[in-house]
Amino acid sequence: MILQNGSNQFYLTSLIMNIINIVLFLLFIVFVFKGHQRRRKAPYISLAILFGLIGNSLASIPLKSNITLFLGVLLVSISFFFIFLHYEMISREKANILVCGFLIGLNITIFSLIIIYLIYNLNSYSIYYTIKFLCSLCGITAMIRSIVIIYRVHHLAKIIATKLELYAVTFLFTYRFVFLIRDVFVIFEDLLTYIGLIPLIIGILILLLNYIIHPDYIYLLPFPIHSFMLYNESGLLMYSKRVHIEAFKENFQGILITGVFTAISALIQETLGTGAKLKQINAEQYQIYFINLPRKKEL
Repeated sequence: MILQNGSNQFYLTSLIMNIINIVLFLLFIVFVFKGHQRRRKAPYISLAILFGLIGNSLASIPLKSNITLFLGVLLVSISFFFIFLHYEMISREKANILVCGFLIGLNITIFSLIIIYLIYNLNSYSIYYTIKFLCSLCGITAMIRSIVIIYRVHHLAKIIATKLELYAVTFLFTYRFVFLIRDVFVIFEDLLTYIGLIPLIIGILILLLNYIIHPDYIYLLPFPIHSFMLYNESGLLMYSKRVHIEAFKENFQGILITGVFTAISALIQETLGTGAKLKQINAEQYQIYFINLPRKKEL
């Protein structure tokens, strides 16, 4: 049983989608090149965009076979899992086990249904709609988590790069939400598909262009990083590096501030004991974190 339509309208839609995918793929190449050129690595979001583009291309190929359609939906679902990993791994040391397990379970279920279809040749329609529903559920879950993380970042940074990132993930959420309505109620499938593809294209375009234009936005996740400072036990500044973003225009003296940090740390150890270590300073809109580097004898 073949699900794909062989009408002229389907072929026209497939042609338009493939043209759009080619344009987005060219932007993706620029995205990867710019990231490599500026040493801004984002492997998970790169895999997410790549899997999404390949998945949409497979799903829109006008072949008389259901396997390309099913594989396309599976790749799209996996792309949402990579989006989840992108924002989750840069916002915490380990990904949320419950959400991560839920998304992995959904993708394993989709893959299992495809295998069952190939082996037993069951009803194509029931498997197809189940796979689409699971893919939409995976996308909704991943995008909600991503929106929460980006919203928190933008609330702190309040710059154009984080605002664009928030717009991008919101458009991607809208795309999958429209598809979820289509897959649950199975009504106006063609119309809802066309409506859902609009925020998808806009979201991917914003995501790619934002990273190409503002590659330093990666330093704003999970909170804005304005500068790095390396100093010794005497408070002497050894190395410093500022991240040049619009939200951080204050001009501070690194040599002076490291001396203050050393004095505060010495006061804490003298008062509470040598085991007391300064870990964080909350200075209203700025958070200062301290990491003690291992001591090396040759130094």
